[in-house]
Amino acid sequence: MSRSPAASRQVLACDPEPAAGDRTWPLGASVAERPSRARVEEMVQTACERDSAIICHATLGLPEQAVCRGFYARHAGDTASLRLAARLDYLDQVPPPAK
Repeated sequence: MSRSPAASRQVLACDPEPAAGDRTWPLGASVAERPSRARVEEMVQTACERDSAIICHATLGLPEQAVCRGFYARHAGDTASLRLAARLDYLDQVPPPAK
């Protein structure tokens, strides 16, 4: 059975961590542009408390957004919405948007 894109949740299919020695964050954000570790922990805690997810910064403002791959890799089992979407096979991995 085929679903429309709106009926699924997308997860970005990129590496959530920079390679060793890489001074850039995924999708070209420099280390200076990354949120602090404390801010990331706050975002994760808030998303988990709300049974939500963190949206990939590269897809903010686009017609279709994707869940942050790093968040999904570490916290897919921590939120009811992602557990349910995975159980119902409503998650699609998508490539990063073109720059």
